[in-house]
Amino acid sequence: MIIGIDTSCYTTSVAAVDMEGALIEEERRILSVPAGSRGLSQSAALFQHVREGREVLSRCLRKLPLSHLRGVCVSNCPRPLPESYMPVFLAGVNAAELLSAALDVPLFDTSHQEGHLMAGQKTAKMPPRERFLAVHLSGGTTELLLAETKETGFSVKILGGSNDLHAGQLVDRVGVALGLPFPCGQQLDRLACQYEGSCHPFKKAVQGCEFSLSGAEAEAMRQINKGTVSAGALAKGIFALLADSLAKVILTAAAEEQVNTVLLVGGVSGSHCLARQLQKQLENDMGLYFAPPRYARDNAYGVALLGLRQYEAWKKESNGTK
Repeated sequence: MIIGIDTSCYTTSVAAVDMEGALIEEERRILSVPAGSRGLSQSAALFQHVREGREVLSRCLRKLPLSHLRGVCVSNCPRPLPESYMPVFLAGVNAAELLSAALDVPLFDTSHQEGHLMAGQKTAKMPPRERFLAVHLSGGTTELLLAETKETGFSVKILGGSNDLHAGQLVDRVGVALGLPFPCGQQLDRLACQYEGSCHPFKKAVQGCEFSLSGAEAEAMRQINKGTVSAGALAKGIFALLADSLAKVILTAAAEEQVNTVLLVGGVSGSHCLARQLQKQLENDMGLYFAPPRYARDNAYGVALLGLRQYEAWKKESNGTK
């Protein structure tokens, strides 16, 4: 059994997989954000991870046969890049180090983004690919990636994405302005899916593999202040804008990189409205794979699966003596 731990900006997650990669147990807790707020500072989020993480980890461990534990894996940074760092991941690292030392099992590390890619591949039932495009859509990341599968994880090259505002930030800012609780993704998606009228037309700003979302935020706030456009039309328009922008940059990257498979992960990619619109635009040109909403959002399942890969490589390197 391998345990994975992830402490992203807004979710404390623990998961355990067996040696075949099947999920055994998992626990998650979304951090508390004050009503009307659009997020947490890193210091406030780190404090909550430390406070809440003990209970989340303890609750998961009580359900597990710890005598079967073979390793612990933790996400220690946002992306698999040298300069990638965020303080919130220290909470998970500290917990993983203590668990590894207490139970005398090896400790492995990975990145939050790789965890998303691994969970997405597994739960979207995407066929194995050495190279594929990935779109990571969340409150802290809106990136179009070229991903390459490695023995113990992924290497990524950032091809483009939003150059000013993340997709999750746009969704949350518009949602909060409409009176929805933070994080707003699921509620705004429900609002968009239930609305049967035409969406509000937001202007796209796409160049190459990059796009801008700040203009759409300004336009949405103007319309909300005027009160002349329904909340449903605005919500549907936000997801239409994201779908149109993503479709354009995905097709550009696919032609440049000669890749026709794309995996979408991150909380915003769990939007049913976004998925429907992207499938209409791209299903004839691309193999589209969406992680189901539960595993599109932050989770430790992918971290545990990557820990299993690293454990198997570690065993191989030790010639079976470990």
